Amino acid sequence: MKVAGTVGILSGSAENALAQQSNEKQNELLVGVAPTANARQTAQQALPSEARIIDENDTLGYVRAELPDRSSASATASVASTVASRRGVEYAERNAVYETLAVPNDPRFGDQYAPEMVNAPAAWETTLGESDVIVAVVDQGIKYDHPDLEANVADGYGHDFVDNDDDPYPDTLSDEQHGTHVAGIVAAGTDNNTGVAGISNATLLSVRTLDKSETGYTADIADGIQWAADNGADIINLSLGGGFTETLQKAVSYAHEKGVLLVAAAGNDGGSVDYPAAYDECIAVSALDPDDSLASYSSRGPEIELAAPGTNLLSTWTDNGYATLSGTSMAAPVVSGIAALALSQAKLSNTELHERLKNTATSTVLSNKEQGAGKVDAKSALSGEYSNTISIVANDSYSSYTITVSGDIGTSSGIGGIDSISGPTATGAVGGSGTDMYGFSGIVTDLEVDGDASVYIDGDRVAMGHEHTLTVAAEGSYSSYDFSTIGEVEPRYGTGGSDSVSGSSASGALSGSGTDSYGFSGSITSLTVDGTASVYLDGEKLDASHEHTLVVEANGSYSSYEFSVSGGITSRQGLGGVDRISGSSASGALSGNGRDVYGFSGELQSLDVDGNASITVDGKSVETNRDVVTITSTGGRYSYRLSTSEALEKSTAMGASIDDNDDLSGTTARGQGGGGGLDSYSFAGEVTELYLDGNVQLYRNGTKVAMQKFLPETLTVEATGPYAQYEFSTSGGIATAEGTGGVDSVDVEAGRATGAISGDGRDNYAFAGELHDLSIDGDVDVYVNGELLDTGLGHTLAIDGSGSYSSYDFSVTDRIGVQQGIGGKDTISGSSATGAVGGDGKDIYGFSGTITDLTVDGDADVYLDDQPIDTGLEHTLVFEANNSYSSYEFSTTGHADSRQGIGGKDRVSGSSASGAVGGSGCDAYGFSGTLRNLDVDGNANVYLDDDLIDLSLPASGIHNGLSDANFDTIDRMAEWQNTNYAVQNLFVPWNPDEGHMNWLFERTLPKIWNAGRTPLITWEPYTPGARTASVDTQSLVERNEYDAYIESLADTTPNDIEIRIGNGDYDRYIDRWAGRLRNALSESGDRQAYLRLAHEMNGDWYPWSPAVGNSNPRSYGRMWRHVHNRFDRQGIGDDLQWMWCVNAEDVTSYRAEQMYPGNRYVDWLGLDGYNWGRSKSWSSWDSPNSIYGGMLDRLSNLSNKPICVAEFASSSRVSVGHDPRRKGQWIRDALEYFENHGVDMWCWFNEDKETDWAVFNGVRGTERVKHNGRRVNAYSAYGEAIDTYTTISGSATAEASATEQAVSDD
Repeated sequence: MKVAGTVGILSGSAENALAQQSNEKQNELLVGVAPTANARQTAQQALPSEARIIDENDTLGYVRAELPDRSSASATASVASTVASRRGVEYAERNAVYETLAVPNDPRFGDQYAPEMVNAPAAWETTLGESDVIVAVVDQGIKYDHPDLEANVADGYGHDFVDNDDDPYPDTLSDEQHGTHVAGIVAAGTDNNTGVAGISNATLLSVRTLDKSETGYTADIADGIQWAADNGADIINLSLGGGFTETLQKAVSYAHEKGVLLVAAAGNDGGSVDYPAAYDECIAVSALDPDDSLASYSSRGPEIELAAPGTNLLSTWTDNGYATLSGTSMAAPVVSGIAALALSQAKLSNTELHERLKNTATSTVLSNKEQGAGKVDAKSALSGEYSNTISIVANDSYSSYTITVSGDIGTSSGIGGIDSISGPTATGAVGGSGTDMYGFSGIVTDLEVDGDASVYIDGDRVAMGHEHTLTVAAEGSYSSYDFSTIGEVEPRYGTGGSDSVSGSSASGALSGSGTDSYGFSGSITSLTVDGTASVYLDGEKLDASHEHTLVVEANGSYSSYEFSVSGGITSRQGLGGVDRISGSSASGALSGNGRDVYGFSGELQSLDVDGNASITVDGKSVETNRDVVTITSTGGRYSYRLSTSEALEKSTAMGASIDDNDDLSGTTARGQGGGGGLDSYSFAGEVTELYLDGNVQLYRNGTKVAMQKFLPETLTVEATGPYAQYEFSTSGGIATAEGTGGVDSVDVEAGRATGAISGDGRDNYAFAGELHDLSIDGDVDVYVNGELLDTGLGHTLAIDGSGSYSSYDFSVTDRIGVQQGIGGKDTISGSSATGAVGGDGKDIYGFSGTITDLTVDGDADVYLDDQPIDTGLEHTLVFEANNSYSSYEFSTTGHADSRQGIGGKDRVSGSSASGAVGGSGCDAYGFSGTLRNLDVDGNANVYLDDDLIDLSLPASGIHNGLSDANFDTIDRMAEWQNTNYAVQNLFVPWNPDEGHMNWLFERTLPKIWNAGRTPLITWEPYTPGARTASVDTQSLVERNEYDAYIESLADTTPNDIEIRIGNGDYDRYIDRWAGRLRNALSESGDRQAYLRLAHEMNGDWYPWSPAVGNSNPRSYGRMWRHVHNRFDRQGIGDDLQWMWCVNAEDVTSYRAEQMYPGNRYVDWLGLDGYNWGRSKSWSSWDSPNSIYGGMLDRLSNLSNKPICVAEFASSSRVSVGHDPRRKGQWIRDALEYFENHGVDMWCWFNEDKETDWAVFNGVRGTERVKHNGRRVNAYSAYGEAIDTYTTISGSATAEASATEQAVSDD
């Protein structure tokens, strides 16, 4: 991989064309090894036999190896990939090229402007710099006998890593000027009556790592950095750039840990920041033009920390004269020189010096990605003075004030008497003609003045006059905002452009380091921020991530209140005293003119106000009147299910106490109890369902009410024979009444009543809504509200001609009989009927069982049990219980609707439906389009258009890497093997960069959904550093570098990452990511996803494994539950399924089961396992049973969740060469094994990564297939086996959400 940056041509009077890069080291590898390993021995074992180790660095833990001269760049990359997979090897990479970062510019300035631009002359009044501060220039060699440099070059000069000697003098003075030019900017003699003035009279250490072509190799640069750190360098200047390498990362980390400040040029291609500047340990410096604008060539990005002049800088040249150059190469040594000045005056650590340079920088009009903290300032860096000022001018009258800032605040002038500073806040008073001035860093977050004083920030007058201050501060990227208040809003400072104020509302946008501040009276009623901006209210930082605002207003009298939400709650304004926030609930009290303001996310779940207080949410009034329903036992056990039209809330009315047996979720409550039990709930709206079993009494708002208040209908079952059984369900609720007992009961979850009767018995029930699914076994009469029902067949189907001719046919699971209008060509044959109607004709049939197929050709209207059904839905799907309980879920590409048997917990939504059947029950649906997802938990039979579906086969999935940017290969595989894939696996790190998230949620996931597949998102908690987060992900994908990028993040990920996640350190990122996923899923009703979080935790190769770092299995489970709970707060439902996935073998001392987070937090169990064949020295050919059998048994014992083999593949490598046919047989055996051992879904890993895993478009195969205009390799055994062992129904089975399991949740 070539990682060189943009090459520049030296400018000014000494123009020189850059020589071509040398290829002499393209056959060299750098091999990094684990810290505990012997570098040479480990590398020698990993390298091919023809490789030769030519150098090693034990300190940094790598060796330099040479491959045969004939090795091409691609061959070297291939060897690197193989070596990197060996045990004990951390990485293997080419000895990549880095280059100087100067750019051409012909005009020459006769005088220096840079020192004035960074305020160096003012700093020189204090010090010119001290020789005991050492600045190492890791670059080309320095002409150390230049008249303007020789006094400041270290004794011994430095070291030459290009020629490997102790003389870093340039080899050819006419071709090697860059290092001398950089050195002169840092430390050409100042005040020495010679030439130009460097920024500081520090001591220069020349570390020659670049040759006359302005290029150098990773190994030389890394060794040079280490050598400089070991030889006393305080500051290392790196005016060079290229791509990411592990070896250079090690070197800068080593120097940083030794206390060295590293300053690096950002890059010159106007794009993203180069390395080493992009490493966290380096200060990335952008370049400015003389007018403080960003130089057109300068790189930019979130890694930028400081800016400095870089265009046309005059400095020393190798002809003992001077010349101008431009580039970030010139900006970096300006910062290094100022850092050296600061160290001359104060003993600072590298981190303290780093922070001082940033805190004292002067902000320009540029964004954070262009200037970082701002333009470096020598005088302020020397003194530690603040770069911003705020002044309070008395105006001949007395005024008091309070100022709060986001950074630090200190005195400047006029401070005394009662004026004081405490942390980020200053208070004081001015009178007469007095002026108090403060210096500060950051932004002003609160400003209060009592009196007529005027206020100026950095010389600009600030509008005053309101008691509250709201400040919005950009965090580099673009953010928009709007807010409203009860009183008037007035801009204070920083506003302009698109910002606007209208009465009590304001809106605006900002970016970079921009700050908008407003004054207002009253309280905030709404606040929305789209972006990363921070918001401060009267100096307190608000959590602006909560999208809603709730205001409680006392209205002159005392009121208490409490409320709960589905997400989180935060304080915004006015809280104190008895006001409390606990998780997703809050309570408080207020009186007089008081207002309490909260921010919250999710939905308002409950609200109870005692008093006259009014409530608004996002400025809109909320109804506070709520009813309370109480359910109490009149003897014996009872159970219930209560649903209302609006959210329910637990209540303590009548002394109720909701215990662990009761469950409340949104608008539905479930509970049970014994004698004396008492449960109460408050709600707004109406009762929509009430199912009761047992002897209970109902109360509404403390008053006893009759059962008919909620359940107005009656159903009576009267025996007419010796013994009969019955069951029925309703749409609105059921309760037992007079005569019931013994075996008679109400299943409150299924919404169904069952019972038995004999002799002259009579059972009575109260119910609401429609009567459904009445089933009688025996001789009884059934009455509804006193009217006798005809229970012979149970159902009616009516076909109404509606004025035109229509033909029809239908089938049922039991029998059909004539009721009315049947004749002519109408016929009945067992469980099927066909016929036709015309004009005003109507054919009516009675039937028992469930409709399994219905087709109408024409415009006839069809009614099932007097309810119209949609005959435009050409397919029928039936779930038959088989005398046991089963739950199900399905979706289609068209529209779904109920046909028969739907009730209780059954639901239809657009193209999807879910429900449950039990006993002899059947549920029937009609749908259009094709069946896409189908999942059944239980033994139910499923019929599609009267044909039984085979549900036993597992679903198929694929991982093909992301270099297949348009998924052409996957589409061609599906065509070749005659079977579509239900699932597509992809690997995603924890990257908070907005561009990366856009790539995932706006580009990649929609492409997977649009292809008809469900994404299996392998969400790996690899956390990039600040300088590796902002990457062009799509570019990495197209260059086939995405996998390498993810693997590189292991170095930036803490080895206790799961502990940090569980502690909440990444909550903001998790919430953003979950919100983006929720929004992406909600864009279409048929979108679903699987989330495989932190997989293979029972191995030792991932930082989230409990075997790595200072962690344990409990911390892993805690992490998982914490992330799951954050997702719950975002309101993501069953469209997202959580997969807990282990390695097929425990590699550490911990067993996989120790990391299980609990049934409540897991929907799928997963495992990964590969047949490595003889591809590794430690591997062998293993059968599917030996790889998967043990872990499959353990997972089955752990829980009865569905199981997915999320990664599997086989190598073809044998003892000598490769045997594709043996691999083909292994594939057949594996798929047959999965079918026979209860695997519900599998995903093939179709990428030749560690070995030849691919079965299509890989390096080997047993046949050749045409793809994208060329012939590619394929394994015929795979295509044949997948066609045999998967079906469309099997694929659909896995793609739906996993439903309730027959185990208790943790």
